[in-house]
Amino acid sequence: MDITTLHRIRMFVILVLVQALVLNYVQLFGCATPLLYIYFLIELPRGIAKWRLYLWGFFLGLTLDTFMNTPGVATISCTTAAALRPYILEPFLTVDASAEVEPSIRQMGFDKFMYFSGTYTAIYCIIFFTVDYFTLWHFGLWLLSIFASFFLTLITICAVSLAFQKR
Repeated sequence: MDITTLHRIRMFVILVLVQALVLNYVQLFGCATPLLYIYFLIELPRGIAKWRLYLWGFFLGLTLDTFMNTPGVATISCTTAAALRPYILEPFLTVDASAEVEPSIRQMGFDKFMYFSGTYTAIYCIIFFTVDYFTLWHFGLWLLSIFASFFLTLITICAVSLAFQKR
């Protein structure tokens, strides 16, 4: 096992624990919860094999479903988001970007990173809350949950990314 895999496992564990022990209890207006764990999928390198990306997404969602008591919601959402990630990331990178590029403020610049993170977070929130609600009876609450969680998640991703960017 190489050092980058150990780094990813450490980040996986830290983000899952922070989400399960702290952020799941933060609920603004009864519907906004920061979903910081998707930062793990955001920061994976560009050239990661698709099967590895799918496995990381699946195990991230499965682990979170275990802690959050949301049977299948996070697993479906994380796996779908992992499958969409290469297509969302490509427009924000230059053509000559290497496969080892990890999306970060340092490598992409603040603007491009925030656009990528915002797009990815918005798509993830739509998938997550659509699967979670699975009905349009509460259309207003569904929209409020998507928008409020999107902004809260994007703020936390920005703060974590700025605090822990590699120097």
